[in-house]
Amino acid sequence: MSKVLEDMLQQLASEEARLLLVDMKDPEKRTPQFYQAVHRVLERYKFNISKVQPDEGILGDLAAAIPVTTDDDLYTH
Repeated sequence: MSKVLEDMLQQLASEEARLLLVDMKDPEKRTPQFYQAVHRVLERYKFNISKVQPDEGILGDLAAAIPVTTDDDLYTH
């Protein structure tokens, strides 16, 4: 894939994520369909919340105050 095409796709993905975050702040847009769309985007880019942890090297003592969150903490089964 050419570098130009790769950059364009990266920009599209970034804009999609930015717009989802904007819509997340609007209670009227937070429908089941909206959450399905968010889920599809996260799956498309292989995002896994269980891998998101604070970087202690950057955040120092603040990192210790941030609880590590797993999927089980976020979703009821």
